[in-house]
Amino acid sequence: MDAQAVANALNALSKWPDADEARAAALVLADRLTSEAEGDARLRQSMDAQEVASTLHALSRWPQESGLHEAAWCLAARLGWAPLEWSAFEFSQTGQIANALARLGRDEDGDAILARDVLTG
Repeated sequence: MDAQAVANALNALSKWPDADEARAAALVLADRLTSEAEGDARLRQSMDAQEVASTLHALSRWPQESGLHEAAWCLAARLGWAPLEWSAFEFSQTGQIANALARLGRDEDGDAILARDVLTG
C-alpha cells in the first residue's frame, strides 16, 4: 500500500473506533508507520501534508491504543520540518492536526506538552 492508500484506509477505519476489527486493522497499518523496515520507513517519509493530516486525524480516534498512539507521534515528529513545513499545510489540514494532537495530548504522561511543542514549532 502506498501513503495515500494507508491514509484512506485509516480514515475509513476510524469511522468505527469501537469496533474490534477496525482497531485491529488500524494497528496493522500503524505498525507499518512505526517500523524501521526499509519499505515502511519509505512509506512514512513519502506522506505528504494531506496524508499526514488525514492519518493523524484517523489515529487520534484511538488515543488510548498504544500502537496507534505511537504511530501518531511518529508522524507528528515530522511536522514543521522539510518537507512538512507548516506552510505546506492548508488551513483545514492544520485544524485536523490540531484536533488530533489535542485528542492525543489529553493524558498525563507529557503528551499535552509534546502536542503544544509540535504545534508551536
